[in-house]
Amino acid sequence: LFPATIVLQSVEYINAYQGIKLLLTNNTATLVKLMYRIDNSTSFLSEDIPSQISPVEILIDELSVGNHIITYFIQDENNIESMQVTKEFTALGLVEIPKELLTLEASSSQEDGNGNGKSDAAIDGDVNTFWQSEPKEDFDHWLDVGLDKERVIKGLALIRRSDSAAGSFKKFQIEYYDSRNDEYVLLENIFNFDPYGQPVDFQKFEIKEIKTDNITLYFKEPINSNVKVAELAEIKIYEVN
Repeated sequence: LFPATIVLQSVEYINAYQGIKLLLTNNTATLVKLMYRIDNSTSFLSEDIPSQISPVEILIDELSVGNHIITYFIQDENNIESMQVTKEFTALGLVEIPKELLTLEASSSQEDGNGNGKSDAAIDGDVNTFWQSEPKEDFDHWLDVGLDKERVIKGLALIRRSDSAAGSFKKFQIEYYDSRNDEYVLLENIFNFDPYGQPVDFQKFEIKEIKTDNITLYFKEPINSNVKVAELAEIKIYEVN
C-alpha cells in the first residue's frame, strides 16, 4: 500500500463545536498532507501530517452550526494521492445545561431572609434574587458548580444582582475536575467581568472545551477596596451539543 492510502484508512471523525476534528495516524516513514475542502469551496486546504505513531488532531472550526460536507484525500511526498472521501457531519452548537441538573456550593453564604444570599439563588432562574458571600478582608470567595454527569463544557454566562449599579467583582478564574487524570486543573485565563454599565445583563464567556462534572469559579478582585463580599444573581453553563 502507498503511504497516502495507509493514512487515509486511519482517519477518524469527531463532531466539534462549530466544526469537526479529524484524527489521523501516519505510521509511514514519510510526511503526508491532508487535503480538504468544506461544502462548496472551490479549493483544497492542506495540513501536514508528520510521520509518527500517535494520532494527529486536525481541528476545522469557525463553521456555522448545522450540517456540512467535508471532501478530503491524502497526498504523499511523491504527489501520489489517495481516493477522495466525502462525508457529511454536523457542526455543534452550545446549549444551556438545565438548571435542575446543577448544584451549587459556596465558600460562604449570607442570607437576608428574602430568598437572597444562599448559593442556590444563583440557579433559581430569577435574576432578582442573588447569592452573596460573607465578607472577607482578603476577598477569598468561590462558587462551586456540580453537574449531574461529565459533560463537554465550552462556555458560561454570569449576571450581577439586578439592583446593583456596579456589582462586586472585576475578575474571576475557573478550575475544573479532570477525571481522566484525577486532578483539578486551573485554567490560565483570567476572565474580566464588566462590573459597570446598564442595563444589567448576562455576560458570556467562552472557554476551551473541557470534559468535567465540576467547575469552580474563583472571584479574584473586588470592584473597590470597600467591597468585601462576592455576589451573583445567576449563572448559566453551556455544553457542546
